Amino acid sequence: DTFSPASLMKVPLMIAYFKWAEREPAILARRLSFNGAVDRNARQSIKPSHSLTPGKSYTVEDLIFRMIVYSDNNAALVLHANINETYLLSVYRTLGIDKPSMQRGPCTLSIKTYSSVFRILFNASYLGHDFSERALRYLLQSDFQGGIVAGVPASVAVAHKFGECRTNDQQLIQFHDCGIVYYPRQPYLLCIMSRGTDITTLDQKITDISRILYAELTQAEESMTAAAN
Repeated sequence: DTFSPASLMKVPLMIAYFKWAEREPAILARRLSFNGAVDRNARQSIKPSHSLTPGKSYTVEDLIFRMIVYSDNNAALVLHANINETYLLSVYRTLGIDKPSMQRGPCTLSIKTYSSVFRILFNASYLGHDFSERALRYLLQSDFQGGIVAGVPASVAVAHKFGECRTNDQQLIQFHDCGIVYYPRQPYLLCIMSRGTDITTLDQKITDISRILYAELTQAEESMTAAAN
């Protein structure tokens, strides 16, 4: 099945900027202004804990940080308006994502397609090691503690991104969470996308799936250790 990725698309945008920065490092220090004419966070159920100030300028690096860590739609709006599209289209091609257009409307993705975003970061197969690690470090600092994160012990790090969107009539909600769970012996990739009418319920279901998976992996590991002994 396919879903609207919503804020999950902030990760490819970050990757595009970091690819640009590999060739032009100064781009991360460029300052961009937020005019505040449109507040893209207004319709979101899970709003950023820190927001941009209208009329203030920010470095590209700070905007990337805010876009990922706080999931700030306004930071993403400013970044998207100033991206060198060559780099963004290159990321889309690498990931097999169709460019959104007015004719086709918002893009939709399968879980398999989107999960490749985290594979290329973990394997440093698109960005170099330094920028792949920087991207994962930002994802590790996400301040959203529901979804996958709530289903694993607090000591286990999770590099993840959530996304939410609503239909125009506000009745149907999509809520997603995708990322890398740094399980002690072997990190694993978990990507869950969902639809429903209540975001709290969808969030809890993602947490339940995350908890069940972590418990099964732990039990399997303990069984293997016991058998070896």
